[in-house]
Amino acid sequence: MAKWDRTTRQAWEKSVVAQEFEKYILEAAIKLQMLSQAGVNQKAEEVEQSMGEAEESLDSLLDAAGETQLADDQSSEEISEEEHKEAQALMISELKKIGEAAVDLGNIKLAYRIERTIAEISGE
Repeated sequence: MAKWDRTTRQAWEKSVVAQEFEKYILEAAIKLQMLSQAGVNQKAEEVEQSMGEAEESLDSLLDAAGETQLADDQSSEEISEEEHKEAQALMISELKKIGEAAVDLGNIKLAYRIERTIAEISGE
């Protein structure tokens, strides 16, 4: 870049073009900062929502497991094949929701473990 002499630089700094250029650059920087902040806030809200959904899924899964244990304790009768498949489908759907939340949070290791658990339950 060429070095400007003092009078040329002063003339440029006082010119309308330079002032408009500086104003444009500052406005663009402010817009970029606002967009960046909005993106961060939106991502944080999505993560919080995913965590809430994961917690709800885990709670319902634990409730279902507790109810199954309670039912096993109260009666020694065998459950029907249809009830078994319904419970299995419910558990798999809940695990898939938890797995999706883990992926959203970037926890790939947990998501992999959940996928392996789903595969074991479904017999794949």
